[in-house]
This record gives sequence, structure tokens and C-alpha cells, in this order.
Amino acid sequence: MAQRMLSRALAVGVIASAILSAAGSAYAQDDKPSDPKKGCVIEYVDDNGKTIGKKTVPHGTKLGGGVFTCNNGEWEFFWIPFETVVSGTADTVVVDVKEQVKDVLGVQVDTREGQLQVREMLSAVEYLYGERADEPGGALVLDTAGREDDLTADDLTALFDGGEVTGVRVLAAAKPGLETTLGELGELGGGDDGTGVMARKVAIQLYGSRYWFVGTINCKKLPNGNQSCVIDGSIVKR
Repeated sequence: MAQRMLSRALAVGVIASAILSAAGSAYAQDDKPSDPKKGCVIEYVDDNGKTIGKKTVPHGTKLGGGVFTCNNGEWEFFWIPFETVVSGTADTVVVDVKEQVKDVLGVQVDTREGQLQVREMLSAVEYLYGERADEPGGALVLDTAGREDDLTADDLTALFDGGEVTGVRVLAAAKPGLETTLGELGELGGGDDGTGVMARKVAIQLYGSRYWFVGTINCKKLPNGNQSCVIDGSIVKR
């Protein structure tokens, strides 16, 4: 089941509090019913992670002990499990029936000029799901232009086993280290599109055949040689 990242208490919580303390009920901050700003979506799931309902809460609502704040239609958060605070936004926050944060969907994260490391992704899995891995599995750079649906756990298992998946082409494979950055992985797929911007779909095996990070990494080279990258991704869980 695809669990869109970045979560539990995060602030991405993302992905953090990103992870703060994830528990927490939603509460609004003195918003009037006439507030013209857009509300944000909460998705409710049962103990098995199955969606049982959705609702829109007012602008200003907070979740996860204040980690997530609804700001005019988007959930804003700060991912703390990372070594450096990372800010991001999400389309939807997933909660259980007690409104404790369990996941986030449609996450976009500003990744410190592309320097977000693989080991930090591992720490997110440990924080969110209690599964600890000392090192990652493999990583794939993918071309998914021929596919409309999100990649599933079965798709990812097949790809990492060397199989084929309809609408997906493997551009490069690598064995990342703990300090490998997502920007470095994105570069494996080749050069940019001529505009100076590189967009790559990257899949990282985080914990055996149970957890993967899948995201689109958009990077642009800066004059000082660094990369400015934005990631839109999720953690896929079997």
C-alpha cells in the first residue's frame, strides 16, 4: 500500500516532525467561518491503513502537536528527523480515528540544495514505522512517462529484482551509501533537458522489500556549483 510520505508526526513532521511528535488532534486557531482562505484535506484511515473518509478543515487548523498547519489549502510542515530542519508542504494529512497523524500525501520538500541524504530517509522510516535499517538497498532512476498510476510495492519489487513494469524504463541503477544525496542519485539518469533543470524519478529501497522512497527530483545547477532541488515524493510501504 502506498503511504505517501512524509508523515506521522512529522512536520514531515515528512517527512518529520518531519517529524515531531506525531500525535495530536486537529484544532483551529480563531478562524471565522467567513475566512476566505481555503481549507485543507484530512484523510481518515482504519487500523489497516484503509481509507474510511475525508474532510476539509479550516485554514489555520493544526495537526500533529502543531507540526502541520493548514495554510490556504496546503499543509505546511518542518521535517525534524533530518539533521537540518527541512520545510515542506503536503496536499493531504492522513490520520487515524483519533486524529493522530499517520502519513502525508502529495509532499513537496525543499531539500537543502539537493543535499538531503539517504541516511535521513532511513531515519524517517524508523521514525514513522519503527523499522530500522543500517544501510539502504539499491536505487533506480526511472522514466515513468508511459505510466499514469503511482508505482506500487509489487511494481517496485519487480523493478529491483530486474523485472519489467509496463510504462516504466530503468535509466540507471546504483548502490547508494548512507551519505549519498538525492541530488546525486538524480544525476545518474543523464543531463538536464536543455533548460538547466533536471527532473528525474528516483526509487530507493529503504528497508528490504517493505519500504521504498519514490519521488521526482527537480534540480537546477546554481552558479556556485551546488544544486537547488525540490522533491515531490512518498514512502511506499508493503
